[in-house]
Amino acid sequence: MLFNKGDKLDLITRHQDKKHFSPIGALGVVEKSSEEKLERMKVRVFRADWRPDKGYLHELLRVSDTIWLERIGERQNTDGSTNLPHVHQILGKLTDAEFETR
Repeated sequence: MLFNKGDKLDLITRHQDKKHFSPIGALGVVEKSSEEKLERMKVRVFRADWRPDKGYLHELLRVSDTIWLERIGERQNTDGSTNLPHVHQILGKLTDAEFETR
């Protein structure tokens, strides 16, 4: 499935720092996508518990049509641990009206 710039997405986000890899509802807006590189796209993700107004921009890598993994670098935290990527499940596309109400 090809996602185009400006598409608004209904997402479920999961991260290993959440108990039992629990799902968190999120929204996304595709910032960059190309037909040449279907395996990656840039998406601004909006979550109620983290930067709900600005969102955060990440490059996502395709695992399947609905499952995408955040691309992260080799950042190390002060305690020596490394950052872990979020996993995003795309439930579908939203209309502008649906996006605004959420």
